[in-house]
Amino acid sequence: MKEPSMNAISMVDLDRTLSMSVARARHRPLLVKNRHKPWVWLVSHETWWRERQYLEYISDTHPLMILRGRLDRLLQDSHRADTLTQLAAQLNLKIDPQVLCRALCLQAAHAIQSIQMLYENIGYNMAYRHFVGVDTCVALWAYAEFEHEVRQIAGCHLVADLIDFAVAQSTAMPRAEGEFRSPGGYDHTVQAGVSISEDCDCGLKCLPPRVR
Repeated sequence: MKEPSMNAISMVDLDRTLSMSVARARHRPLLVKNRHKPWVWLVSHETWWRERQYLEYISDTHPLMILRGRLDRLLQDSHRADTLTQLAAQLNLKIDPQVLCRALCLQAAHAIQSIQMLYENIGYNMAYRHFVGVDTCVALWAYAEFEHEVRQIAGCHLVADLIDFAVAQSTAMPRAEGEFRSPGGYDHTVQAGVSISEDCDCGLKCLPPRVR
């Protein structure tokens, strides 16, 4: 899967230019790839410390963090994980499908009215970023890419079930101060611009997402 916009280097190049690469990492987090796959990040102390401080503001008992844990347990189920992997390959997704699923769950649970608003909220709301799975020090994907892939994956019945689960769980939890929750599940996500039908490429008898 393609990561959000990033500064990256292969292990071979890192070995050749270690001191220069460390200098680069002081200015911007540097992703080290092993066999063309993300492996480790090099970050400056300041960036690492700032990231930790951000996370300290988001308690493990925050409703979104509890919901993230419950969703992740479902997403780690072998059948769901395999289905999402196959779907990502079929649709040629560049963004991690689990990230897209959590983004759609967030949209429905918090009644975010459009994909554009969802994208913007993930950009500046640290709790939303952490819930979806985007590091605070990493730039978001291009909006056009995010919108296209959200609309592609939203037609899957598996995703619809996750959305309804997220809304049901969210509704039963105490609210954080100032938090707004959606009264509906997948229906709200449909109203916000994505929908489901009966024959999509994932093989789960879904329809290609119809969007307005």
